[in-house]
Amino acid sequence: MSLPKIIQRLTEIYKTYGKQHQEKLYEFIDKELPERMKLHLQREHRREQLEQKSDYYINNFLHNRGIEYFYLPISNIFVAYDGEVTTPICENIILHEVLTGISSQKELTPWKYKIKNLMMKQLKQQTIFQFIPESHTIQSVLAHFTPTLFNTKEESKYFLTILGDNILKKHSKLIHLVDLRSKDFISSLQTHLYPYFKNTYHLDTTFKYKYHEHNYKYCRILTFSPAVAIHTYWATIVKPHLLDIISVALHYSKRFQCSDNYLLHHTFNTEIYNNIFYLKNHTEIDIINHFIKEYIVKVPKQSGLIIRWKELYYVWKFFLKEHHLPSIMFIRQLRNLLHQQLEYESSVDVYLHITSPILSYVSNIRRFWNETITTGEPDEFEISELCGLYNLWLKNEGLKKAKIVNEAVMISIVEHFYDITVLNNKCIQNIKCIMWNKQEDMKIVMRELKIQYKFSPELYERSITSIYSDYCSQAPNILQHENIVSKQYFSKYICQAIPEQYIKGNKISEHYWST
Repeated sequence: MSLPKIIQRLTEIYKTYGKQHQEKLYEFIDKELPERMKLHLQREHRREQLEQKSDYYINNFLHNRGIEYFYLPISNIFVAYDGEVTTPICENIILHEVLTGISSQKELTPWKYKIKNLMMKQLKQQTIFQFIPESHTIQSVLAHFTPTLFNTKEESKYFLTILGDNILKKHSKLIHLVDLRSKDFISSLQTHLYPYFKNTYHLDTTFKYKYHEHNYKYCRILTFSPAVAIHTYWATIVKPHLLDIISVALHYSKRFQCSDNYLLHHTFNTEIYNNIFYLKNHTEIDIINHFIKEYIVKVPKQSGLIIRWKELYYVWKFFLKEHHLPSIMFIRQLRNLLHQQLEYESSVDVYLHITSPILSYVSNIRRFWNETITTGEPDEFEISELCGLYNLWLKNEGLKKAKIVNEAVMISIVEHFYDITVLNNKCIQNIKCIMWNKQEDMKIVMRELKIQYKFSPELYERSITSIYSDYCSQAPNILQHENIVSKQYFSKYICQAIPEQYIKGNKISEHYWST
């Protein structure tokens, strides 16, 4: 306010109250007004000091203490970050820490609750979407994912960026085709995300576990390691480290703009790039031609060689598996495209004048199965046992140069060509093999062991584990071959063959051996 205005106002007051109050007016201006102005200036100075100190305290509490706090408004949850891990924290703990800190500084005590309110207001404006995790947190998350869930860090980063894109609702047209084995892992992430974001944000929106005629242009293929199917490998990661995973995912999504952009500009691994963009960069006919070039051999007509549809379809599935591809075509479309490229005889459903190197060991395994295996029998075999018997069969048949197959190939052939289900990728029930009568072997060995135990110096309870140990050491001499049943099969047989009254938990009563 200008001096003339002040003088004008004093003049108005002077005229209002007349000459009889001049002395009082002067006394007020001369004594009381300066004192009031002095007090006013002191209060203003104190207020400025309190504002500066409270601003410093608030800023220091929120940003310079080694711990940062963030707020999730949807769930009304606060989280704390110490530079390494992100964890939920109770609001009362934060309030107690705030008020205790203010109380320790006497000059801030008059504004104690005002500072507290200002601080909580600012804290609630700090969300996890603005959070940039430290390098330690990023590397820790990548270490949890690599190589347990992905073979390379690039693939782990790509997956995390997808999660961030999905939460931030970017590129909803994209389809990320993943193995069905990864469903439990991805579902677990989404389940543990719910308490924090409810139904507002989802991280699994673009993941698909089966191809449904999606436009190849929008399809990306992400390959998990086989360990993703083993719950115990990742169960201890998801819940305790979810907020770290989400913070890194959001950071990557913003840093790289999107998952596609990460692959295009931030990774130099050509193999990963080509695998993920395989469908985007190829048409259906490209893929069929790639398949034929790699796994189909065209032969002269006079050779008389043919491939039946079921055999060709197995070779196709082998091609998909070798290239980490999901089932990317329906059977009708696949057959139509193959008919365009290969000579087909519809009356007998065969493809003429072609063969495949894959079918050489397929035919051997099918011959082994047809000659040695019978179904509907009360016995079971593990896949590893069948592989061992198959390799022995090759030797007996003089096929030493034939390819020895692993368990995965054995499973794929058995499930494709026969009406067989392999339990847990390990065991086939209700079959029998003429090369190894497991039930009869067990009877012979157990009869010998029972005689030994009966006439041993001390007759006592024996655990199934100790009996199995004796079985393993003595069976080769008793049976004159090297086939040994697994402990699981042995325990199952024992529980079926020995009367229930002699079995006590994991032990066989001494009375059984004397009977």
